[in-house]
Amino acid sequence: MKTQVVLAGSMSALMVMSSAALAQNMGFGGPGQAPFATLDADGNGEISPAEIQARGALRFEAADTDNDGFLSIAELEARTDAQQQRFVMLLIARADSNRDGKLTLEEMRSAGAQRRDAEFRKLDTDGSGGLNQAELAAGAQKARQNRSAQSADKG
Repeated sequence: MKTQVVLAGSMSALMVMSSAALAQNMGFGGPGQAPFATLDADGNGEISPAEIQARGALRFEAADTDNDGFLSIAELEARTDAQQQRFVMLLIARADSNRDGKLTLEEMRSAGAQRRDAEFRKLDTDGSGGLNQAELAAGAQKARQNRSAQSADKG
């Protein structure tokens, strides 16, 4: 049986956070990010941490191709492109708390949980406990600006 745990976020563990990618990360995001309406399972116009967790669990299960309740390096790399494979190794190094070379859903969710929670609260500008489309768009815009600034600094 799959390990079930609470998070406020995910491929943030498989995808350690920037505010723009928060919803995607907290839902074990990355390429193929779900549309807002899919993440907003209750249709209330906001994405809650619980909805993000549910999406993360589904993505974890989809990535766990051998259904053993763990994500191995091979399973993680199969879901990434060449540029992201370095990130996979970094993720495992940071999140694999028992050092067995594979990740449980619990390990992924625990990795960086405080940062994810803080990022979620920062994006939730109206304090509702959920992220609406405007808050996500504002977070994405800010992240794009930060990436542009970082690229300019490197150039």
